[in-house]
Amino acid sequence: MISIYFVTSNYNKLNEAKNAFKKSNFKVKKLDLELPENQHESQDQIILQKLKYAWKSIKSPLFVDDTAIYFERFPNFPGIITKQFVSGLGIKNIQKIIREKEPAYFRTLVGYADSNGFKIFEGVLKGRLTKKNPGKINPLAQFSSIFIPDKHSRTLEEIGGDIVSSHRRKALQKLKVYLDYKYK
Repeated sequence: MISIYFVTSNYNKLNEAKNAFKKSNFKVKKLDLELPENQHESQDQIILQKLKYAWKSIKSPLFVDDTAIYFERFPNFPGIITKQFVSGLGIKNIQKIIREKEPAYFRTLVGYADSNGFKIFEGVLKGRLTKKNPGKINPLAQFSSIFIPDKHSRTLEEIGGDIVSSHRRKALQKLKVYLDYKYK
């Protein structure tokens, strides 16, 4: 069994990663490490910065993640400022500035580091935003209360279950395939 660290303080993300690697030769271990998140030009740069910092700190196989939401009519927005955008405006005010059925997508990057360097894996969940009353708002994932995935009629919050973080699961699956091949 090969140990691989997931640098996160979020137990939901940790459990999701453990499930992704359940039937593999890898054991996912949680590592609490405060990672820098300077606001660069792209989400890819942020994930690389996290990887470099984490690798320099522990020099052991590890992965990190970063998730953002993007509105298709505004290139790269809100993207890397998703957290600040939601905390600054609040989801109900965001609903005032979006269009009904505003095309949007979640993008998760999972970055992996080992002694051979860094690799980045992407997972995307496309859908649209709604102005419908969000009802319950999850403080840890506020956009899930107004995001309707493609091929669905309800929000992520209403649907619940596996679809909620399918963008992260897609990226984790790509990492798993890569590691399975690498360590054959």
